[in-house]
Amino acid sequence: LSEVLWLMVMRISFQQLSYVGSVIMVVIFAAFAVLTVSILLVMEGLSAFLHALRLH
Repeated sequence: LSEVLWLMVMRISFQQLSYVGSVIMVVIFAAFAVLTVSILLVMEGLSAFLHALRLH
């Protein structure tokens, strides 16, 4: 999932070839990092929830 997100999100910033592109890259990389961590947290939480549900 992280690789797909990288291709979808970072492709926007790599298309810019000016100084504005580097600023856009920093902002988009921050969004990429937040989205990646969020996806991992949701997946881990869902895994723990399903495990607890199975034990009951």
